[in-house]
Amino acid sequence: MKLIAIDMDGTLLSEDGTISDTNIESLLAAEKKGHRIAICSGRSHHDILQILEHYQLKASIISGNGGMIYHNRLLKQLILPHGTVEELIEIIQNECLLCELYTDKGIIIKKNDRHILEDELAKQERLDPVTAAIYKREMKNLFAQKQIHFVNHFHEVDLFTLPIYKINAISYRKEKQDILLTELNKHHDLSMTSGSLGAIEIGHAQTNKGFGLTFLANFFTIPLKHTVAIGDNFNDIPMFETAGISIAMGNAHQSVKACATYVTDDHHHNGVAKALKDYVLF
Repeated sequence: MKLIAIDMDGTLLSEDGTISDTNIESLLAAEKKGHRIAICSGRSHHDILQILEHYQLKASIISGNGGMIYHNRLLKQLILPHGTVEELIEIIQNECLLCELYTDKGIIIKKNDRHILEDELAKQERLDPVTAAIYKREMKNLFAQKQIHFVNHFHEVDLFTLPIYKINAISYRKEKQDILLTELNKHHDLSMTSGSLGAIEIGHAQTNKGFGLTFLANFFTIPLKHTVAIGDNFNDIPMFETAGISIAMGNAHQSVKACATYVTDDHHHNGVAKALKDYVLF
């Protein structure tokens, strides 16, 4: 038995946000052989769950880059301290980035923050239409997420009692990202990563996909040498470093591929199915 941790965006999902029939068949074949499937993504728990339900797929869920771990029930949640959350919100808003709060009730976003990204996108389209097209696709995916709750102000929400396991700070201007990172690097009690060009993903100090994979492997009593990780982005590197076998997608950045045991086809050509066939189901 193996535990197979699979990323979503740029990996299991095609560019249009769908899962191909070929990939679905490969997941079912792996389950039929007795392997455990886990979706390991930076997405929120509710977003992953609704995608799986749409395709009638069953899998364990490692969401928020390892901030929440679920198998039939909540197994583990790494919560950001209340004081830290308030400080991060203030820093992010002062630098004029869009702020997403990931909670066990869904994602919270300020209504008016959408215009931040729309204004930045308009400027980017004039400067670099190719990169702007990527940002436009990412923005579309951002607002298509499930269980988004829009508020006028974050103080409308009781942040003290609401568990927050991830905060996303999003901007399409690198100078704003750099300023924010300088501020965030002063904190040693946070984890930071990125699964897309515009996002800085912030979590509890222990949060990363490697932690999630290790926790779930221990839960199932599966040795780490019998785990498989498939992904495409920088936030997948911790689980590549943890898993017995790591497989990078063909569309992955070169530095991500360098961390993997193998490289498969890209997400437009059923790279997950090929990876499972070549390295797991053989």
